[in-house]
Amino acid sequence: LGRIHNGRQAVEAFAAARDAGFDNVGIDLIHSLPGQTCAHWERDLDRARELHPEHLSVYGLALEEGTPFALLNEEGRLPLPDEEVSVAMYEKTTEILVAAGYEQYEIANFARPGFRSRHNSGYWERRSYLGFGAGAHSYLRGHGHGRRFSNAVQAEEYLRLLFSDTLPTAESRTLSRDEAMAEFLFLGLRTTEGVRLKHFRDEFSVSFQDVFGSASADLFEVGLLEERHGFLRLTPKGRILSNQVFVRFL
Repeated sequence: LGRIHNGRQAVEAFAAARDAGFDNVGIDLIHSLPGQTCAHWERDLDRARELHPEHLSVYGLALEEGTPFALLNEEGRLPLPDEEVSVAMYEKTTEILVAAGYEQYEIANFARPGFRSRHNSGYWERRSYLGFGAGAHSYLRGHGHGRRFSNAVQAEEYLRLLFSDTLPTAESRTLSRDEAMAEFLFLGLRTTEGVRLKHFRDEFSVSFQDVFGSASADLFEVGLLEERHGFLRLTPKGRILSNQVFVRFL
């Protein structure tokens, strides 16, 4: 993957954290890597499970524009698993980790009871947060539907602005009502609990059905979305195809 450490060093880092007394340690894993098979992935999951971390974030590989992997892929020189294999890896993740006692509380996040990430949960629930440092992002509810802003990316520019008694804000955007409604849905639907429809109505003074009923009707028909006990949520099939669901609300 082009990382500066290898698998052995990752395990050693985990052990060092335990030896230092940390009782809450998380692991990030990536599947759908070049040349990776389901058997490879199951071995990775088994090795991670043996370490007994409190939290695991498990993502499929995303090719970012301008990276070496993206360029190799454009040239046809990146042997990525096909879509069916990637789906099988995702399904195997849920099967193995849930059987090992982890709660899947979001599309890609698993935790032992009591160890859900408070930061991540706050993000999906659109709670206010502040980011400090070059390139950090923040969100403040305040008045209206909230404001998102980010700091200067380059450390030199970030420091220059601070030392001139200026907030190092690079970009700032106040959300419109439509943007906030979309965020409410595609962030909340990432969680396994889903979106409480009463909260949507309380926040925007309109029902989900009134705004998105026609745009989402076929998502219910094909089994990607479901409504139960006042919650709107993705089905297991919907989690696999979540991006196709979220785009309906943008």
